Amino acid sequence: MERATEYYYKLVEEHLRRRGLWEETVKKFPPLAIRRAVEVILERMYEYDLDPELLDWGSLFEKLRDFKTVYGFIKALEERGEIPPSREEVIGASVEEIEKELAKLLELAKDVDVEILRRVRSRLAEELGEVEELAKLKREIEELREKIKTERRLKEEYAKKYEELERRLSELQRETIKLRGVTETKGMKRETPKEEYWKYFAEKLRKEGLTPERYREEFEAEWPSLEGLPDESIRRALDILASEIVRREKAVPPPAVPVPRPPVRPPTAVPRPYWQVITDSKALSYILTFGVERFLEEEGGKYGLTLYDTPGLSRVLLSHINRVAERLVSRPTNMRYYIAGRKMYEHSSRIARSGIYPSLKFMWSSIILQARELYRASGYNAPEDVTFILTDKRKVRYSGGRAFVESVACLMYRALGVKDEDIPEDLRRAEKMIEIWISRRMPVGDVVIKREEVRV
Repeated sequence: MERATEYYYKLVEEHLRRRGLWEETVKKFPPLAIRRAVEVILERMYEYDLDPELLDWGSLFEKLRDFKTVYGFIKALEERGEIPPSREEVIGASVEEIEKELAKLLELAKDVDVEILRRVRSRLAEELGEVEELAKLKREIEELREKIKTERRLKEEYAKKYEELERRLSELQRETIKLRGVTETKGMKRETPKEEYWKYFAEKLRKEGLTPERYREEFEAEWPSLEGLPDESIRRALDILASEIVRREKAVPPPAVPVPRPPVRPPTAVPRPYWQVITDSKALSYILTFGVERFLEEEGGKYGLTLYDTPGLSRVLLSHINRVAERLVSRPTNMRYYIAGRKMYEHSSRIARSGIYPSLKFMWSSIILQARELYRASGYNAPEDVTFILTDKRKVRYSGGRAFVESVACLMYRALGVKDEDIPEDLRRAEKMIEIWISRRMPVGDVVIKREEVRV
């Protein structure tokens, strides 16, 4: 019986969830009460030796939320003929009718001749054994009726108490969640929404007369290093960051002093067109890793370029980045390529000026948030829900969020034309971890990977 109850309860739950009625129903009737209604209907079907599969269970329970009690819902189903009535109630009603008829006959018997009554008594005396059996049966029926009434009353009280208990448990859970938001165990790490700390940080800046939104990027860049620390440590770090911003903004700028430009190294080769530098895999990898200025200062002489070529080379690189970003966004092969294209387009100027590596800190949180939205909207687990464990002589833990961000950076290098052997090794290693996670159907929790599997 318990197995059948669980089976049909699941059918009802799945149907109501598909129809969008589950949340509204459980607000009025806790799962225990719905399960009890399923059990009562099953008892009725078994009592009359009927197959429960004859019922459309999902449709039956669509109107449950319109009733005040489960008992009222069962009675309505009986009245509509969708389930048979209880044999106990039918027998009870029949006994009451028989008793009424007997009472009428006894009233009529007062006018009967005494001799006739004596013959009836004699006849009953002959059948005394049967009469005694009938009287015993009637007494047993009365006892069963009283017992049924008592059990029904106890069941209703039990259901009401469980409904009250479910309601109280829900209230206690809500209170517990509120208390967790304002208390913590000293020295223990806890997960707290980032927005709570952003409000704290913004309030500090607002008190100093600054506009917090101007410094959101600095907060986002700092957050990955703070996430997971104790509350006291996070607030102390945010206080220091806010103080530095206030001091920087309110400081009186020193008088402008002409700064001599560093000597420009003379080129050691014939100048080459900027587009030829961009199409050179090693040169492009160097630029995307360290920025245009450092490339021109340390490697530019090999290509006949100097620091004076910074604006021109940056302009050509920016145009190249925008073309590639538009192609990735309009024709993405998977979600990682789409995210890479979006971030390249949004931060194209910064990437063209400083490179992908220095720009990652400004894109970090937005990449993780966009991955969370896209993957969960498609029914998959988000990368931040996994932790990679690289095994060798020792175990190394690697967060899924970090691996995903670095794999997106690896795709940016490759999409812009950098060959695999010229892409930084840590980015290629992160890409392999994400590909292994995807091949294992994107589980959550710890994912153990042998170091040989991600060796580059």
